[in-house]
Amino acid sequence: MKKHMMLSMSIVGLLAAAVFAGSLNPPAAPTAGTMKPLDQVEPRTPISVTPYTITQSGSYYITKNLTATGTGIMVQADNVTLDLRGFTLTGPNVVMYHGVEMNNRKNIEIRNGTITRFQNSIHDSSSTSQNHRILNIRAVGNISRGIYLQGTSNSIIGCTVADNGTDGIHTQAGALVKDNVVYNAQGYGIYAGEGSIIQSNTVYKTNIGIGTYKACTIEGNTVYKNYSHGISANESCLIKNNVSRENSNSGIYTGNGSTICNNTVTNNGSVGIFASFGSSVMENTVRGNSSYGIDMGDHCSAAGNTAIGNSDDGINAGLYCTISNCTASNNTQRGIYAYDYSTITNCTASQNSAEGIYAMSYCTVSGSNAGNNQKTGIFCWSGKVTGNTVSSNNQVNDTTLGGIQVWGASQIKDNMLLSNKCNNIFVHEAGSTIEGNLVRNSTNGVYFDGGGNYYKDNRASGNTTAYANPAGNTDGGGNVSF
Repeated sequence: MKKHMMLSMSIVGLLAAAVFAGSLNPPAAPTAGTMKPLDQVEPRTPISVTPYTITQSGSYYITKNLTATGTGIMVQADNVTLDLRGFTLTGPNVVMYHGVEMNNRKNIEIRNGTITRFQNSIHDSSSTSQNHRILNIRAVGNISRGIYLQGTSNSIIGCTVADNGTDGIHTQAGALVKDNVVYNAQGYGIYAGEGSIIQSNTVYKTNIGIGTYKACTIEGNTVYKNYSHGISANESCLIKNNVSRENSNSGIYTGNGSTICNNTVTNNGSVGIFASFGSSVMENTVRGNSSYGIDMGDHCSAAGNTAIGNSDDGINAGLYCTISNCTASNNTQRGIYAYDYSTITNCTASQNSAEGIYAMSYCTVSGSNAGNNQKTGIFCWSGKVTGNTVSSNNQVNDTTLGGIQVWGASQIKDNMLLSNKCNNIFVHEAGSTIEGNLVRNSTNGVYFDGGGNYYKDNRASGNTTAYANPAGNTDGGGNVSF
């Protein structure tokens, strides 16, 4: 009985497998391909001769290398895509002829090829044009500009622009200029109008590397060995995270109200960073420049910068400036210089060839460290010098210099001065108060060059003379020598 049941179940299983397995014969091959050609996916018009005029919107491509005796391709319609497909469009090397010309047009894209020996490789001189996209073009060896777009809101991305006669890339307001390599231009490497973004480009051996009009963002670029400024920006620009080096003039030069932050600016032929009225200069490294490291106009602020080994002052500031948390060392002149009514706080100025910190009238210098400078550590005209650490300055050993030196009606309070040659504190003229300072290990702890000053609660230790030439000055008590 069991054998009959097992046999019946086997037969049922075989029948079920036959039903569900289907035919054992493979299906016939398809009679035609299932992939559509590119011209069906994106209908395109071929261009195989020049000159060629595009009069309708759509997509166009060139089929081979083309040589033009005049302008190569004229675009007379909006909403056009032109693909060079890796080919080269070569011109007659004559002024007035352009590789691709498109005046008063909107939304033109040109991509993927080389354009050479024209006046401009790509040219649109109409200010009403807009929204062009230039992608992966090599614009090389043209008489004037590589890429010239006079309209607005254009994008130029991933291009190589080289050996052109004037500007490499020239565009106007609202542009995006990104990821390009530009070199060997006699004018601007890149110029962009108001509100543009210039990002992640490499520019070298041009006249001015990057130039902009106002309210632009210049970010993440490398500009070097240009024949004038590395970056020259108009007012209200943001310049950040760039490297600007070995340019013949300034590394970065900006207009009023700009923000310059986190840049590395080295070995330029003039000022490292020049910031005009009302600008903010933050967290930059400026080193080895042939003039000031940072040169600021009036009402500017500098914070967190490092200025090393520049051939003038490390930081030079105008009226009403604020300088905080900066380091200035090994500069050929002063570490930090600030004109009247400025404030210098929490800075370090060391091993400079002149003064560490030099502040003009009505300035405040506080919480800073000035050490091992060739001349005075901190010099102030009629200002306030409080809470600083000042050591081993006046390396030239000039008897008229010292650690802190003030000239007229100043407050010198709560500072610590150690081992400054000749004088820890040198007080010129009358009207100063000297209170609560610790002065150690100098020829003179406090030296008065005249009368009419007040001193109180100072501590002098290890000096040859604790309080020198005190006649005519008022001892308020509490001055101790030990």
